[in-house]
Amino acid sequence: GSVDPQSSSMYQLARTVRGELDWIVMKALAKERERRYESASNLAADVERYLAGDPVEAGPISMVYRVKKLARKHMGILIFQILLIVSLTMLFSKLKKIKFEEGKKTGAFYLKRLKVLVSNPLSVAVIIVLFSNVFLYPYRPIMFLDITNILVTIPIIIILVHTLKRKYHVYAYVFGLSVILYVLFLNLPINHIYARMTLLLITSLQTATLFYFIFSSRKTKRLNDRSIKFFLYFSYLLLIMSMIDFMANIIGKVSLSSYLAQAILGILLITIIITFTLFVANGLVVIFVESKYGSKLNFIKHNKAEVSKRVIRFFNLVAVLLFIYFILDLFKFQGVVIDWLSDFFLADRKLGSVEFTWGNIFLFFIVIYLSILSAEIIRVLLEEDVFGRIKMKKGLPYTIGLMVKYS
Repeated sequence: GSVDPQSSSMYQLARTVRGELDWIVMKALAKERERRYESASNLAADVERYLAGDPVEAGPISMVYRVKKLARKHMGILIFQILLIVSLTMLFSKLKKIKFEEGKKTGAFYLKRLKVLVSNPLSVAVIIVLFSNVFLYPYRPIMFLDITNILVTIPIIIILVHTLKRKYHVYAYVFGLSVILYVLFLNLPINHIYARMTLLLITSLQTATLFYFIFSSRKTKRLNDRSIKFFLYFSYLLLIMSMIDFMANIIGKVSLSSYLAQAILGILLITIIITFTLFVANGLVVIFVESKYGSKLNFIKHNKAEVSKRVIRFFNLVAVLLFIYFILDLFKFQGVVIDWLSDFFLADRKLGSVEFTWGNIFLFFIVIYLSILSAEIIRVLLEEDVFGRIKMKKGLPYTIGLMVKYS
């Protein structure tokens, strides 16, 4: 028997309509006014979300449905990140078996921290890959951000519990619980009593924990230690924010309370992730410089301490700039600062009859600095590696070599 083309097309249409399009139609035709779309533009927006592969408003509020939609739409990124996690886990597992000779070499501090971190290879790999989401996937949906926060918090807690002394484990658990509660709060209606109580619980946990940490830290004999002082001042700042957060919740300023709770958790999350990533990056630099592969280059072999010091300084600078960038983004000041910097560097200025911009002057000196730096690197490479290994005869090649060497 032949298949009726009309019935076949009707079957295909039924399969297409079933599901999300069916939900959209049912919502548009709902008898109750509150269940229908508020306007035709809302209906059109939901259809556009369907066509873009995003979760539709007419669909269930189920987290499973939304995660499935996001995973299906961004399958390429998901597969790439899974492969990256597997690769980094294998790398860190291999590093875990290496016996580090720390000593007093440049970067020994980072080497020691890397040794501790790679004892949990999967956790470190997950943290670094999820941190890369910021650059690989900058325009991610809010729900994707919530899932990322939970996923990155779990390995952070594992590493902190493995690294810190037992008496400090409570801080790791409170941090993890606060993140989970805040994600729960974001998925509740903001005016709901449960949302208000969840936010109050978060602020109470943060305030009590910070009070206890500051009180116990002031009793330590290492109070003059720079790192202890830094963490103490840092905790004072967070405590002030937490107390304002608590009072804002009590007097009914839920939006302000939510903003401050997010800021506190965001600052902690950013600090921990960037610190862990910096330890890994600088530790890997020291391992490479001290390895047989690094020693194949004479300019590294003869200047191990200097190479390590300069690369570590560069990574530290990048870490500071990233921290400032994320803090500005967290407090919604990023646009204001970028606009101010744009006006400052790009605005035309006059000095007598001369017109200039600070951006051009800054760029001029940056280019000069990079030129000198690259010339220095090329010179050292030529002297240490190229000319030491290539025996050129007298004549034109030798003359050209000397010109390049001393240019």
